[in-house]
Amino acid sequence: MKPGVSFRALLTVSVLIGSLCAGTQIAVSQTIHAILVGNTTDPNIGYGDKLDLDLIRGLLQDASRITGAPLKMKIFDDKIPRSQVMDTVKNLTPGSNDTVVFFYTGHGYRMRSFKEKWPAMALDGDRGGSAGLDLKWAYDVLKKKNPRFLLVMADACNSVLPEGSVDTYLSVSAGGENAASYRKLFLEHKGGILASSSVPGQYSYSGTSGSQFTVQFISSIKSELALPNPTWKAVMTKATRSIMGGQQQPQYAMDGAIGENRDPNPVPYKEEEIYRDDDSRPSGKMFGSLLVTMESNIPYSAQTKQWTGMRPGWIGRVAQAEGNLEKMKTELLLFEKHILWNAQKSEWKQRRDAWVGRVKSAGSVSKLADPLMEVEGSIKEGTFISLWARERPGWVQNVKNLSGGGGGDSYREERPVPGGSFGNLLIEFEEGVAGSAKSDDWNRGRNGWKSEVVSAGNDVSRLRQLLLDFESHIDYAAQKSDWPQRRPQWLNRTGSASTISVLKESLAQAEDSMNTSDQTQSWRQRRGSWLREVQGLR
Repeated sequence: MKPGVSFRALLTVSVLIGSLCAGTQIAVSQTIHAILVGNTTDPNIGYGDKLDLDLIRGLLQDASRITGAPLKMKIFDDKIPRSQVMDTVKNLTPGSNDTVVFFYTGHGYRMRSFKEKWPAMALDGDRGGSAGLDLKWAYDVLKKKNPRFLLVMADACNSVLPEGSVDTYLSVSAGGENAASYRKLFLEHKGGILASSSVPGQYSYSGTSGSQFTVQFISSIKSELALPNPTWKAVMTKATRSIMGGQQQPQYAMDGAIGENRDPNPVPYKEEEIYRDDDSRPSGKMFGSLLVTMESNIPYSAQTKQWTGMRPGWIGRVAQAEGNLEKMKTELLLFEKHILWNAQKSEWKQRRDAWVGRVKSAGSVSKLADPLMEVEGSIKEGTFISLWARERPGWVQNVKNLSGGGGGDSYREERPVPGGSFGNLLIEFEEGVAGSAKSDDWNRGRNGWKSEVVSAGNDVSRLRQLLLDFESHIDYAAQKSDWPQRRPQWLNRTGSASTISVLKESLAQAEDSMNTSDQTQSWRQRRGSWLREVQGLR
């Protein structure tokens, strides 16, 4: 996500530029080839992604118009199947004197197994669900085609997702128009640059004019184009200045250093879930981080129509307001103001004025912890996205820590986690199964399934059907060889279950049917305590 600054989980920009060196005679037939990919239909980041595509498209059109080089451009701005993007990259046939540009804006991510520090792009699977594509793959394939100038750039997150959660394929208007400067950058240079909008583990940001790195890149290149002797080193030095007070730090390497792009810290990053929007959460456990974390788990349908446009700027102001009591009060009040009444509990109307008073009278940021818990508790349980059921306990503890550990009357009595114990354990099991071990169509209904589990509570008849439904979407190849013989008896027992006690046995048996290699690494670490919780169900 991108704030305006806005954070986005799935946003990292990587720029890989190959074929850059000055002083060569340019052939008349020189062509600029471009492949632009943008997730413009995403309900949360789509607006910013469209602006990004417009910025890059405008830059390329200026380059074509001013230099006279023809522009051949392919744009994916709605459906972006991985196979079509890969085919377009593989089938491109540039001449040795041509320029090639590949630009992606959308969700991005990495996994612990990634050896290099560049992200993967989150695209569409051919039969539904998500499919990842390593950005470096696009660079490597296009580099082998030996164009004169190669720019591969992606604006997407570089935060860490659980291993196996995504099927990943590895490996503006012109200012001072100076035709000679455009030719030097786009048609005459050779060399190589690899860059990213954020270092591993970081989110990237967006704004009302587009993604922060893309905007900074455009601004940098435009300033260089106004000079008589622009260089790509100067462009990238300016383009990779820190963003949001260092919360987003772009990175780049040039020429021979591109081969030295191993991630220097491949293990410590916290794994992140794929959230309903864009993982727009600042790092750390400060008040602003906790506020944005909670807000990012509320769907837009529970917020006013104006919030969609206001949210990027709001997230940026929250990030900048850390430690500033008065500013944080203002942003907390603004957030609550844009929650719809029908998404809040009926008694909130009577309690709200007192809540506003407590916010305004808070004498320190830590004193805002109670009001933060209050407003979270004012929202109807079924309103939050399903993943909040799992994230909320840790969030509550962090809020309590912020207030000094005690907490106020507003949250002394913990709200039960939606879905009940069995539902939570069922969702955990599903998340522990690698994405590659589930049927191709599972991701299309996955969020709806989770919501049903949450709303089922302790309704045995609904829970048993939800367990059966998930098991039916696990590939046989991911289950032990004896499961086809054991499964009919399991189906019969599960389908006739009338108590949680019987269901818990079926849940444990379903988990035991899995090959360890088809479960995520984090699940293997969690499995022992999960089994103890299952066995302790009543």
